[in-house]
Amino acid sequence: MKDILLQTENLLKLRNYSQKTRKSYLFYISKYLEFSKKKISRVRMRPLSNFIKNNSKKPPKTINPALNSIFFIKKY
Repeated sequence: MKDILLQTENLLKLRNYSQKTRKSYLFYISKYLEFSKKKISRVRMRPLSNFIKNNSKKPPKTINPALNSIFFIKKY
């Protein structure tokens, strides 16, 4: 898991994401990986929707970075 987070952090730095955004993305990616307990290549929509439901008590302002971070790792 640390390897995935390190690679993601390097990619975020390369793409000039701010430090605050990188920190947020890495936090939510690590939480999602703990939640799904699967490898990135096996990310499915069902665990993603369950992850969002567990975080749905939070405002959309908080949920959007979580979604963006998951979609970011799925893309790369």
